[in-house]
Amino acid sequence: MGFDNKQTFDNLRDQCGRISTELQTIKNLHVKCNREAIVSIGMIPGRPKNTVKIHDTDRFKKFATGDETWLHFDNEQNAQWKSRGESQPERYKKLIGAPKVMLAVFFSCERIFTAHQLPQRSNINAEIFINEVLVLLETKVNAMYHISTKDFAINFSYELSQNASIRKTFIDNSIFNRPQHPPFSSDISSCDYYLFWVLKSQLKGMLFTSVDEAHATAINILESIP
Repeated sequence: MGFDNKQTFDNLRDQCGRISTELQTIKNLHVKCNREAIVSIGMIPGRPKNTVKIHDTDRFKKFATGDETWLHFDNEQNAQWKSRGESQPERYKKLIGAPKVMLAVFFSCERIFTAHQLPQRSNINAEIFINEVLVLLETKVNAMYHISTKDFAINFSYELSQNASIRKTFIDNSIFNRPQHPPFSSDISSCDYYLFWVLKSQLKGMLFTSVDEAHATAINILESIP
């Protein structure tokens, strides 16, 4: 319509009497599916909204960085428009057992290598990280570059579950090498600061009814990120 963001907000406020407000988070209802699905798993903490992009240079074409994130079926908006006299809108607080799937992503400066959904209701551990993520990544990298030596570097978060002895043994016998982690952080990955922030922002307001639907939408968003 030719209006910039400020004009749009001004028109909604002055002419329509609407204001933008944060949704008030309230305790969720324990529906049957949530009661049956609740498991003791740790939620990944939020990350800063910095954006760190890998520049498209030859030296980074054989370097991939990766991490995991929860992909929720219910992605409510953080705010909505309301009349001045209306009460603050509410939203339900997500429970640990809320429908979701874990998404593991590895990407380089050129492409998304893997965006793999882990088995539903499963949390990451060293064995799953190897069998469900690293083996798939090695297969795809080998198909693209035909690497026979440790000529492909990978970076991922420095969590204990991903640094068990079996994970180290797999890396030692794979095509991968792992650069030393930055001394200023024990857990850093570019996925957290760039890909996942964009992904979560674009998922706001979307509702999914199945794992396949959520995964397909996430893939489309990730592949559209420049």
